[in-house]
Amino acid sequence: MVEQLFMEQLQRRYTSYLKGVISGEPFVPIVYARKIILPDTTAAAMDIFMPACLKHEKKERQPGWTIDWKIKPHKPKIFPRQKWPVKFTVTTEADYLYLLKKEKEVTSFKQQLQELLNWKNDIATWLAAKPERVLGLKPVWKEIRPVIDYILAEKDLSSYYLTTLNVPVHTKFIKTYSSPILSLLKHLDPLRFPKEINDIEEALGVKKAPYLRPVRWLDSSLADQYTEKIKILGLTRETLSTIDWEVSELWLVENKDNLHLLPDRKNALAIFGEGRGVLEPDFIPTAYRHKRLFYWGDLDTEGFYILHLLKKQYPHTQSVLMDEATVVFHQHKINIVKSHNRPVLDELNTTETVAYQLLTAQSPLPALAGRIEQQQLEQQYVQTYLQQIPLAGI
Repeated sequence: MVEQLFMEQLQRRYTSYLKGVISGEPFVPIVYARKIILPDTTAAAMDIFMPACLKHEKKERQPGWTIDWKIKPHKPKIFPRQKWPVKFTVTTEADYLYLLKKEKEVTSFKQQLQELLNWKNDIATWLAAKPERVLGLKPVWKEIRPVIDYILAEKDLSSYYLTTLNVPVHTKFIKTYSSPILSLLKHLDPLRFPKEINDIEEALGVKKAPYLRPVRWLDSSLADQYTEKIKILGLTRETLSTIDWEVSELWLVENKDNLHLLPDRKNALAIFGEGRGVLEPDFIPTAYRHKRLFYWGDLDTEGFYILHLLKKQYPHTQSVLMDEATVVFHQHKINIVKSHNRPVLDELNTTETVAYQLLTAQSPLPALAGRIEQQQLEQQYVQTYLQQIPLAGI
């Protein structure tokens, strides 16, 4: 335990030490008063403290810390006069790395750092901001470097997709490592890559494949009439926002699998909701904003929060399988998960509010709450529930 306290004190300085290595600063000796490491000065504490203290003391052929000793008197009947440590000094870099057992790691760090500075010396401040990037990205630096060189050299990438850029990496590489690549580009060419743009495709100005949102006809006759009998479609955001097919119900479903579990319904269309995307101003087609609107979200804090915000925009929204009876029936399937803070959800109706409270009551901690995955709902229960929802005009 005492040795762990020693190392924790030294480990806290490790990031600052690496920053100093990157910027070329000389090692500054680290000095601790004994009370910083061990505030307790009782005899029992010192009996444990002294062996660990001596174990790491610097010797002729062993790095470590240098100890300043002081003769300290004790009550004569209990302790004789003896020397006690009052100050510890880690004098050199070699001493520091020996104590932390970081010699090999730092050797590798310095080698990788030198390679990177030889490539682009002006990335030193970028690396110093987060020194863990030096070794954390070591397996992929050989791929990142030509990507950066290529992008900086090619001023117009508008004729490419991200996956077709002329770089010797896997087609998914740039997307996978978009965060460090974009961050580095912002550092190297801030005028071309502004800080506020956080999407790699937008920053590079490449083409973007349109996202197709899954849409399913619940009424086969409408599929026959409007989409050449195709019941499941993929529509772009722009197309979805302007459709004006004659329907009386719009269903928003937060799980792709459950999109296909919905039973057939007359004059109904269902759309994959995809989280808070349903709250975007143009998500729900203008022609449908006053139709019957159903929302089937996750049984967790986020799901009920989305329902609350959706009802603020469209007060006539009806929730599906987000009520007290559903939570009580499936209470054996509640899992405790991380949760957002618990806002006041005053747009929920009584049974939705009780369902939400049953889930949040699973933990007294605001960061945790109960959750029932949509896929875990009993299918017989789901189908019975859905079949009991009255059709429009009935």
